[in-house]
Parts: sequence; structure tokens; C-alpha cells
Amino acid sequence: MTGDAANATADRATRKQIAFVIGLLVLGFAAAIGGRSLWTPDEPRVAEIGRAMLATGDYVVPKLAHEAFLEKPPLGWWAMALSYRLFGVSEGAARAPSILFAALTLLLVFDMARRIGGSRAGLFAIGALVTLANFHNMLRVLTDPALAFFVTLGYWSFLRCVFPTERDDRGARSPTVWIPLVHVAGGLAFLSKGIVGVVVLFGPLGIYLLATRRWSLLLHRAQWLGALLLVSLCAVWPYLLYQRGGTELLDGFLVDNVLLRLLGASEESSRGGHKHPFYYYLARAPLDLLPWLFAVPALVRYALQRARTHPARGDALVFVASVFPIGVLLLSVPGTKRLLYLLPLAPSLAVALGVWLHATCESRAALDLFARRAMLVVFVVLVAGLGLAGVGLLLVRGGLPAADAIERMAHAGPMTPWLAVALVVCAALLLLWLRRSVRASGPSGAVVLLAWCMAWTALQVFAFPLVDPLKDMRPLVHEMRTSGAFDRPIVGFNLDETTPAVVGFYAGTTLPTAWTIDELRAWLDAHPGGRVLVLDRKADRLMSRDGDAPTVLVRWTFSARRTYLLLDGAAL
Repeated sequence: MTGDAANATADRATRKQIAFVIGLLVLGFAAAIGGRSLWTPDEPRVAEIGRAMLATGDYVVPKLAHEAFLEKPPLGWWAMALSYRLFGVSEGAARAPSILFAALTLLLVFDMARRIGGSRAGLFAIGALVTLANFHNMLRVLTDPALAFFVTLGYWSFLRCVFPTERDDRGARSPTVWIPLVHVAGGLAFLSKGIVGVVVLFGPLGIYLLATRRWSLLLHRAQWLGALLLVSLCAVWPYLLYQRGGTELLDGFLVDNVLLRLLGASEESSRGGHKHPFYYYLARAPLDLLPWLFAVPALVRYALQRARTHPARGDALVFVASVFPIGVLLLSVPGTKRLLYLLPLAPSLAVALGVWLHATCESRAALDLFARRAMLVVFVVLVAGLGLAGVGLLLVRGGLPAADAIERMAHAGPMTPWLAVALVVCAALLLLWLRRSVRASGPSGAVVLLAWCMAWTALQVFAFPLVDPLKDMRPLVHEMRTSGAFDRPIVGFNLDETTPAVVGFYAGTTLPTAWTIDELRAWLDAHPGGRVLVLDRKADRLMSRDGDAPTVLVRWTFSARRTYLLLDGAAL
């Protein structure tokens, strides 16, 4: 075969791989956008705040159950309210902004990896990102996908500025263009989730510039314009809060949800279980790297080697590879921590993984072989586990005793056995495909990429819908509608954020919450004939004025800790 023919064959194979991966992504995204309910605890709350913003027309103060919700700025909810206006209020419309931000982030990741290692590296980077453990949060109803996109936009702009390619023209290399865009991205990241957006973007950038002594870039005149744009974007929402409610609303954001959360001292963060010691991420960040954890030593070796032999692209690779560890250390300083908070760091890590995976696709180096083999072993374990889970659900549906949660999953609906069978068949086919592919080409980088992209799609299409009944609280609203609960005024007593969010989103109404007995009785006095929604474990605090137990109109059990009672408030 001549050289031209060999190149043409390789190009065709690459195009087939790209088309196949894009097809898998489209299928997975389609399953994610409308294939399941809003999952507790985060999704109902975020979706309901967006619905309430559209319903009230108040785009300055996000609200949940009539109360100001100032944990984060409103850019994510602005996008959600726009989606509701365009498509109507639904789970799919709530997820649409997240899907859009995820798709745009994938495009940025592709271009970053392409600029460092070529188009095929961009393909590998996309595969690495979607299969990182944290990526599923990009497809959920959260404000974090917007944060991840704008942070990645800042890194992409920085890469264009500091590491231009040979094909870039002189205008495309100018820091005057890209430095202000970095700051605009930082301001929009702040409007997505607050100060964390500024930290995870400018922290790694600043440390890298200082470590590499790029003083001319740090002191460039465009930095002044960028700083002005950044400060303006960061100040706009706090200013609007102050104009609306004075220092009370401003302190609710800056003190309660910025300063105290940084210190880990806020009541909300403690109640939410997000207060953790400094080493929290250092112990748990490896989980965020799955299944690519085993590639980290080989990636570090390759990046350092590349920096020595090809400084231009090697330095760019070192930069994107350094974002994740620097970001983890910076996020370890605040008192409140969640693995979800590492999401904006994932795209840059995926760029580095994509470049490494492409460059060492057929490498026989010991570290590279170990990394690829380890990832394929984890793939086999995961896929075999999915298949066994499908078999287990079929057995439980046939009468095998199991835990309550598994019983609920197995008997959730008529589609459950079909999904379980599809999961078993899919797992078997994936294992057969892997066996054939490894025999034909060995544990190559392409096999690793395709294997994990197929596993990710199988999770989205078959596994997550099976888990949905354990997260779905729509039956609560159905039971309340059936019982006529909404025919009279209704109030919640001492409820968490999830319940009024679920009721508000699916019933299209706002469920106010009383936190004390006095508040509850004052509300009932103002709303004769009103009813009370309360968790069973908290109902013993409610007694009638005569000391009798209140009348239970509806009882609905969601889980061992969530049994709801709808009470007649007339005698309370």
C-alpha cells in the first residue's frame, strides 16, 4: 500500500471514529434531557427557582417558596427562565441550558486539544471529558454547567493568547483581544456561581504566569481593561440586590453565602453537610478522575517530556494539565466542599488526557500500556456490574426478596423489565466487542476511548432510567392532586428545600413554609380551612389545640426518611 493510500485509509478510519463518537454523544444527550425526572435533592430546587423567576417576573432576587435564595448569582436561572419561556415548563426545558453549556464546553475542549495535539487529540479529549465521573453533573439541572463553560472559556482564551499556533495570524495572537475575554469569562463565571468562578479561573492562571515568569503578560495594558470588565460584571448583581433590599439582601449574599461559606461557618452549609476539613478533596479527588485515574502517571511523564522536546506545545500541555491539581488545592481552602465543585476543572484535565491518549495511542511504553490496560479492566468491571444489576432486577421482579430500594426500582413500572433486559444485552455486546477489538489491535487508545464512550451512553440510556424511581418525587404531587390538596390553601411545616421545590415545579404553585408552631398557627388563622404538609418524623410536634393528634388526609412514603402527611389544619 502506497503512502497516500495508507493516509487515505487512516483518514477514513478517523472520520468513522469521529462520527461514531458524535453519534454516541447525541444519543446520550438525548436520553439525559428528557429521560428522567428531576433528581433530589438539587435538581428540583434549581428548576423551581427558575420557574418562580419566570412566574413572578423578578429577575433580580431568586426565590424558593417566597423566600430569597441568595446562595449564588442568577445567571443560570436567567438561562432557565428563558428556556421555560421558549419551550414551556418541563424537565426537558429545565435541562436544556445545561445541555447547551455542556455542548459548548465540549467544543472548547475539542479546540483546545486540537491546538495542542491535532484534531484526533480533540476527539480523544471529548471522549475523556464525557467519561469523567463528574461529567454527569453537566447534564443535570444545576447552575454548575454554566460555571464550567465560562471557566473553560477563560482557559481557552488564555490558551489562544499565550500559546498561539503557527496558523494563527497576527491579529489572532494579540493579547489585546484575548486578555479582556479572559476577564469577561471570569465575570460571567461569577454571575453563574459567585466567587468560586473567579478563584478557579484566575487562581491557576495567576500561579502559572508567576511560575513561568511571564511578567510582560501580567503587566500588559489590556489587563487594566480586563480588570475593569471583571469588576463591573462581578458588581452588577450585588448592586441590584442593594438597590432592591438594601444591606439585608446584600449581606445575605456577601456575608452568609460568600464569607461564611469560605470559612465553613454558615448555618446553610452546615445543615447541607458541605463543611469538610482541608484534606477532603485530596482524599476524594481521585474518585473524580475515574476511569482516567490510572493515566495520570503516564500523562505527567508525557507532559514533562513534551515540554523538553517541543517547548511550544509542550508548555501548553503542562498548563492544561496543571489546572486540576492547582484548582484542587485552591478549593481546599474554603470550609465548604463538594466533589461537584471540582466540575469546572474537568474540561482542562480532559484536554490534557486527550492529547496524551492520542500521542501515545499505539505506544508500547510500560506506563502507557499499564494505563490503557487498567482502564479496560475497570471498563470490564463496570459493564459486568451493569449486566449483573439488570439480571438482579429481573430476579427481584420475579419474586426474589431484596432491599426496599431495589424492590421499588424493580417494580417501578412496565418499562423496567425491558430496560433491565436491554442493559443485560448491552453489557454482553460491549464485552464481546471489547474482546474482539483487543484481539485485533491490542489495548490501543482508540479502543479505550470507544469503550468508555459506549459505557457512558449505556448508563444514560438504560441504567439511569432504572435508578429514576428512587429519585422521582412526582407521585407526591399526584397524590396531593388526587386528594384535592390544592383545592384549599396549603402550607409546609419545617420542610427542607426539596419538598416545596418539587411541589412548586410539578404543581405550578408556591408552597410556603412555616418554621415554628407560632408561624404555622398564624398562617392557619389567616387561611381558614388550610392544610399542612409535614414529614412524618416531624408530625409529633403538631398537636391540636385540644391536645389531640391532627387528622391525616393523605400519607405518602418516598423513602425510609421521607413519609409525608397531609394534615387538616382546622384543629391545629
